[in-house]
Amino acid sequence: DLPGDAWWRLAEALHALVHEAQQHGVDFHTNPSDVVRQQLLAGELPLALSYLFPELRPMRSLRAPARQVFSEALDALMDGDGTPHVRLLPVLGPLFASWTRARWIGAQLNRNAWSADAESQYRRLIRRIIRLTDGGRRFMLCDGDEELPGLKPLVAMALDLVGNKADRAAAATAILPAVETRVTRTDRKDLPKASLNSEWSELAVMSAGWAKSDARLAIAYAGDPLRVEFHVGNRALWSGLVTAETTSDGQRVATSGKWEETCWQSDKDCDFLELRMQLDEGLRLERQFVLAKCDGVLTVADIVIANDLKPRQLEHRFSLPLAADVSWQPEVETRD
Repeated sequence: DLPGDAWWRLAEALHALVHEAQQHGVDFHTNPSDVVRQQLLAGELPLALSYLFPELRPMRSLRAPARQVFSEALDALMDGDGTPHVRLLPVLGPLFASWTRARWIGAQLNRNAWSADAESQYRRLIRRIIRLTDGGRRFMLCDGDEELPGLKPLVAMALDLVGNKADRAAAATAILPAVETRVTRTDRKDLPKASLNSEWSELAVMSAGWAKSDARLAIAYAGDPLRVEFHVGNRALWSGLVTAETTSDGQRVATSGKWEETCWQSDKDCDFLELRMQLDEGLRLERQFVLAKCDGVLTVADIVIANDLKPRQLEHRFSLPLAADVSWQPEVETRD
């Protein structure tokens, strides 16, 4: 639709923009918005140009650098098992969209859009996407209640590209029943484990199953306070920060470290996560989450431990962030 001179000026400007964007690398410490910008301009844009205009050598030559950008990013932003760092959750929708479009272009070129290691990361990411979505509307642990437009078609496209039986079964149960109409039908026995924990990503999801009605607790322990989101029966009960206060002999004790995972165990009966943080005054805080899957009981416990034998009066309390439409009614005669 453009005159020849304008077309070439635009092509040259895009070519220059790609080279400028490719001078900047990313990792999980990078500002999340900058990660998205770099993947669009340094990865997807050159890959798309090389696909659309293969007859132009300068455009065709952009393919290899684009593959390198995607390969390095998928390695730097995930834990090796497809779990993105928790800091990326607010932009995971745009990132997944860009990577899925790039994967489709790679398939059209009869060569993947990235390395074999990056391909393994992307394949595993699909299951994490399914696990972290709130019924296909939004990602857990993100502020606000904004829906992600087009997420379900993106998941369907990713499953068409690289999905396996376990991923299809999880998607059919959690967000996308339509995938069961395909030739490769799913069965409950195909469902993978519903819970996940990544110490590198500082993210855990404890769940009784894949159904929307199953209890599911997501925990982001990259910062203090912890961020949690707890769903039961497809309804959020908690959402936000878990605040805590510890006093020693009447004086408030400050934290002196970051949360560290000390134990994770998951089986058919329960999920167990234990986190630890160092406090001042020779104290440490251990927080335990136990989800009993068959009984439908979640237990959260804080333990304050002194590293010495010094006598002291300790007090500790923490509060859970109730969702906006949830209220608390304590039992009058007991602690229930």
